[in-house]
Amino acid sequence: MTDQEWLFCYHFLLNGDYVSSLLLAYPALAGRPRAKLYWQAKQLIARPAVDAEMQRLRLDLRASQRLTLEQHLHVLAEIREESRAAGQFAAAARCEELRGRAAGLYVEQVLVRSDGMSRDELLARVLAIMAQNPRVAELVGGAVKQAGRVTSDRQIPVLVSDQESSSEKPEC
Repeated sequence: MTDQEWLFCYHFLLNGDYVSSLLLAYPALAGRPRAKLYWQAKQLIARPAVDAEMQRLRLDLRASQRLTLEQHLHVLAEIREESRAAGQFAAAARCEELRGRAAGLYVEQVLVRSDGMSRDELLARVLAIMAQNPRVAELVGGAVKQAGRVTSDRQIPVLVSDQESSSEKPEC
């Protein structure tokens, strides 16, 4: 690996811009069209030696800039106190919440129970819940269409992805 290739890797990791990194490493390329410089930078990154050096530099950069939990909590505490002093209580409360999350005081759980139901029974139950609560269907992100199938006195909706709902397929 040449010194210029190493400089390109270094500058690319610092600023993330292909063209400016290439120009900092190879000043003689100044004045060339931006599209050509971009293509040359992409070609340079594709070289195995350059790619390996980029990976090595990334690891070194992460290790040198590692933020500890204590540092993170300290900074959030400072922001909380500044917010409280300025009368920005919502920001202070948010900082305290983030401190609690970082410290592991909040546990986010998702509990899925099927109570011994088969896949079809579980699907029917989910669809029934969605039929009773249209907002749930909106939050899921799919379109709910009435299938025309009747069980007892209710119709069961069918969940369809946005792609399927936009196509011109006949409803079942």
